[in-house]
Amino acid sequence: MLAISTSVCIATHRRPEGLARLLESLSVQVGAPDFEVIVVDNDVDGSAQAVCDRFVGDLALTYCRETVPGVAATRNRAVAIAAGEFLAFIDDDEWAEPDWLGSLHGTLTATGADAAFGNIANLFAPDVAPHIRTSGMFETFDFADGAELRWWQTRTGNALVRRAALPDRVAPFDLGYGLTGGEDTHLFKAMLDRGARLVWSSGALVGSLHSSSNANMGWLLRRALRYGGTGAEIEWLHLPLRRRVKLGLRCIRPAVRDLGLAALRWRSDKAGATKLLVSGTMSAGRLLRLLGRRVEIYKRPTGAA
Repeated sequence: MLAISTSVCIATHRRPEGLARLLESLSVQVGAPDFEVIVVDNDVDGSAQAVCDRFVGDLALTYCRETVPGVAATRNRAVAIAAGEFLAFIDDDEWAEPDWLGSLHGTLTATGADAAFGNIANLFAPDVAPHIRTSGMFETFDFADGAELRWWQTRTGNALVRRAALPDRVAPFDLGYGLTGGEDTHLFKAMLDRGARLVWSSGALVGSLHSSSNANMGWLLRRALRYGGTGAEIEWLHLPLRRRVKLGLRCIRPAVRDLGLAALRWRSDKAGATKLLVSGTMSAGRLLRLLGRRVEIYKRPTGAA
């Protein structure tokens, strides 16, 4: 039996329709290296198992459950199970274009880089309001093939990583970010700090469908708080206390300004006001993180699976 070169790692939690769409897209990949699929279900009830069972004949698929809540533990479980020297990551609310994995693998091997990342085509259900769509939270990057990336241009939603380049080859994601998210950003920043090369794969495209259940004002503001907090963690928390205090004070003015302008413009320009709400909330998120507050966007209600 030939060794598997690539493992597609999927963390999932109660998204059966999205997971089915994703697995269907993986079953029709063209020009891809030999690959397996690892699905780790963070629902203790195992709601993804029935979906995975439907694709066992079409994919080299392994399904298991992770009982520790949080995306970091779930991703780590997938990495620990995976057999490949290359680890591909894609989210359970996305689907891959037919040449997705082949494009990522081609860019990675051609450049000799340690990780490759691709673009996301964001689509919206009819119930998503226009001002949510244009809020800036769904903006994506686009670079030349092989262009080198910075930490804020990376994510696990569309990535292929050399296992040998990971700081920890079995459990690379910090469990401290399991409920906050940002575990991927911290990992890729750590890789860059160790001298890794992270590049863009222009042909690797995934789609993502957003509905009003997760593309709404509450979701936007929670994400903006967390994104601001992640930026503060990476850029500021290692600095001396006096410097951190100065940077925190500097966050107050843009937060107050943007949030105040958003309130004034809400009736006349909801799209512009929403962009201001997002930017002001990100500034507030930076300040909150400097004050020791972390926003747990993946925290589930007490008693939830």
